[in-house]
Amino acid sequence: MDKAGKHLYEVIAPEDAERRIGKQLEEQERRARENRTLSFGPVRDGTATVFMRLDVQTLALLRALLDPLARTRPTGPDGPDLRTSERRLADAFAELLGLAGHPLSATAVRQLACDAEIVPAVLGSDGAVLDLGTATRLFTYAQRLYLGLRDGHHCSFPTCRRPEQWTEAHHIRHWVDGGKTDVGNGVLLCQYHHTTIHTKGWIVRMGDHGHPEYIPPPWIDPYQAVIRPDDLTTIRR
Repeated sequence: MDKAGKHLYEVIAPEDAERRIGKQLEEQERRARENRTLSFGPVRDGTATVFMRLDVQTLALLRALLDPLARTRPTGPDGPDLRTSERRLADAFAELLGLAGHPLSATAVRQLACDAEIVPAVLGSDGAVLDLGTATRLFTYAQRLYLGLRDGHHCSFPTCRRPEQWTEAHHIRHWVDGGKTDVGNGVLLCQYHHTTIHTKGWIVRMGDHGHPEYIPPPWIDPYQAVIRPDDLTTIRR
């Protein structure tokens, strides 16, 4: 049926046309779901390619989840966000998945231990297992709610406002180093800034005002002025 004939059919018999179009769309959606595929390319130099073919509904859901996480970060203590749009989408996808995969580095294990139920391993500087603990559930849902209430219902890192539901609970003193799982030793961080704390020389500590405060690494601030993100003040030491 050509375009003119289809339009005439919709005018003459709109209810029947709507029913037929609805069935056509349902069939199209069914075929699209059946044609979904996902495959993985070979791993080279620590990276791999993922190939996905998705139906429109699944793609829309994925974009709805990724878009808020892939927005350009505002300029903050760690500088402007210079990532490409593709990099931002990849980082957002990683944030959705969380830290998963095998093998994991000692740094990754320490970060994962902040917000998961695992069998913890106490690691040396070279990643060797020193001793094993028992399966432990760390920060509870109620504790996370308290941390959000205390620090503003968003990532606590200076200038970051990633909403609370996209954050992870971080031990200020790492749990594998003997840090306690209590609210006085916890802070909510988005995955990006959680990784920043673990890998880029930033220090987070609990201030005497009852909220977390941050010390940047010397390559960002040679004076390492303490930053209080709740009021964005800096304290020269």
